[in-house]
Amino acid sequence: MINNQLIAMLQQDLKNERKHLAFYMHSAVMVKGVNRKELREFFEEEAQGEFKHVLEFSEAIVHLGGEPDVIIAPFLQDLTEAYKILNYASQMEFEVSFIYSNRLKALSKLSDSIENMDDADKAAIAYLNIFYENQLEDSWKTAQEIAQMSV
Repeated sequence: MINNQLIAMLQQDLKNERKHLAFYMHSAVMVKGVNRKELREFFEEEAQGEFKHVLEFSEAIVHLGGEPDVIIAPFLQDLTEAYKILNYASQMEFEVSFIYSNRLKALSKLSDSIENMDDADKAAIAYLNIFYENQLEDSWKTAQEIAQMSV
């Protein structure tokens, strides 16, 4: 039962990680302007980081006995101006940071509310706690960096 809840949570977040991957790849080829070359490199690096996140979320789902979805959350695809792309990227990263902070709260409540939890469930929750802390840290740093770029 707990695994199903955890898998469902991870599946939702995997959709967003796929969204970020697709967005950064798309932005790398679509960005226009005088800083195109530098921004293209930046977006390509971010895409590589998001690819790593997609793998991490997928592996976590598999380890819990699930099968990762291949659904991508929708994103704006008509952005070509650097400023607009950076603003949207910053919003995406702040949004997912907020989601991950809520995931941490939910995991804490879940571990507190279930008295007869077996060791495997306890370990899964403890692992996901660290996992989401790392994801939150990475997304928050990226959001801050992009926000500074778009000033």
